[in-house]
Amino acid sequence: MYLIPLRRVRFFSRYLCLFTKIVRMTKKEQLSEAALWNKKVFLKMNYSEYINSKANDYKQYLLQDLKKNTVFAKIVDLLFFPLNSNIEEWLEWTEVRSFYQYKFKGDHFITRICNRKEIDNIPSLRISNNISTYTIFSFLKCDTYEEAMKKYPMFYYFVQKDFDKIIDKFIFDRLADYKPETRTVYKKRVSENIDLTLNTYREHIQLRGISAYTFPSLAINIKGQENINLGTIDVRNLLFLPESSFIFFYMDSHNYTIDENSFIFQNITRKDDEPVIYHLEDEQKYMISNTRENIDRYNKYIEAVLELSIHYFSLFEKWLIKTLEDHIS
Repeated sequence: MYLIPLRRVRFFSRYLCLFTKIVRMTKKEQLSEAALWNKKVFLKMNYSEYINSKANDYKQYLLQDLKKNTVFAKIVDLLFFPLNSNIEEWLEWTEVRSFYQYKFKGDHFITRICNRKEIDNIPSLRISNNISTYTIFSFLKCDTYEEAMKKYPMFYYFVQKDFDKIIDKFIFDRLADYKPETRTVYKKRVSENIDLTLNTYREHIQLRGISAYTFPSLAINIKGQENINLGTIDVRNLLFLPESSFIFFYMDSHNYTIDENSFIFQNITRKDDEPVIYHLEDEQKYMISNTRENIDRYNKYIEAVLELSIHYFSLFEKWLIKTLEDHIS
C-alpha cells in the first residue's frame, strides 16, 4: 500500500476546493479571480522583478510611438540602420525578457552607425538651439607652426576639457524637473512613493575622449527603500540597441573591415586626417582644430542623438511612472 504524505493531501484538498469554486463561477467571476491571482503573484515580486517583467509591454508601447512619430523613427533609421532595415523591424524581431535580457531573432545584420558624410542627409529636428561650432569642440592658436606641432593633441577629436559637462547641460536644460542633489546626481520627485534620479558620474572621461561619453544613468527609488538601476537614457539603450550612441566617434576615427561571415570588425587602425593645423593669414598664427566641415557634422550628430534621447526617455519615463503607480496602488 502506498501512503500519501499528509501535506500532499492538504495541498490536493485545497486545489480541489479552488477548482470546484472556479467551475461554479460565471465567466466574469473567473476573469476577476484570475486578475486577483495575478496581482497577488506580482505583489510577491520585488519592484525590480516587476518592472523587468513588463519590459515587453514597453516594447509594444515603443512600436506604437514609432508608427505615430515617424519623423523620429526616420532619423533613428538614418543614424543606426542599413538601408534595407529599420528600427520597427529590429523591435518586432527582438525577444524581450527584461531590460537586460533581449535578443534579436531575425536575419542577422549589423545595427551600424552612419558615417560622417551621411550626416549631411539627415534632417534636423529643429527642436532645441543648434550647437555652435566651438561649444563642444575646441581650437588652439600658436605663434609658429613648430609650436603648433609640439602642442598637437593626442586625440583625434579636439574637444573642450569639460565636454561631458557641456553635453550634460544640454540634457538637463531640457529635463528641468530633475534638480541637482549632489555634484553628479539629479533627482525628480514623482510622488511620495517614487523618486527618479539621473547620475552623470563617469570615471576618467577626459582621459578617454568624446567617444567614451555616456548618457546619464537612470535609477528609481521606491518608498525610500529599493533602488533600481535601468541603464543610461541613451536613445540606443531606450530602443533595445547595443552600444552607446557616441561609439560613432570611435567608428569615425578608425579604418576597419568587417568579416562577412562572423560580422567581426578587423584590421582596425586609427585615421590620421584630423585634427589639422590652419594658417591664419590675417592673424599670422597657426590654429589646431578639427576641420570646420567635420565639426559641423559632429555637432549635427550630437544634436540628433540628444533630441532622440530626450524624446524616447520622456516616452519611457511616462510609461514607467504609469506602470509603477498602477502596481503600487
